Amino acid sequence: MKLKNKTLGFTVIELVLTLTIVGILAVFGIQTYSGHIESTKVTTANNLLKLISLAQEEYRSEFSNYFCPTNNLSDINQALFAGRQTLADDEMFTYSISCLTNGYRASIQINNSTTTEPLCIDHLNRSDCS
Repeated sequence: MKLKNKTLGFTVIELVLTLTIVGILAVFGIQTYSGHIESTKVTTANNLLKLISLAQEEYRSEFSNYFCPTNNLSDINQALFAGRQTLADDEMFTYSISCLTNGYRASIQINNSTTTEPLCIDHLNRSDCS
């Protein structure tokens, strides 16, 4: 009787090599994905600041002064966006508007982010938070 030496499946070396390659690809993929998520948050925050700036100019044309100071989201939505929930209360951002001489400064802090400094815009469209 003749025995056939037929192997079915993969060897341990093949499995280890495959898992190593998949692991390396996963590490790079997760890092790239995290970077894209972070840049999307910053872009969204900058767009919201521009939206607040436009709403402030509209508010000023109607009431002859800027809306400030507050960090209450519902007050901002009520005064600048006619009560519409334009700025969502999703705990991703913390909003603040403060008064300056003849103007305002709006800032957005991105929560749960590697970006620790708030993003700002003022009545002269400057993005300096100091």
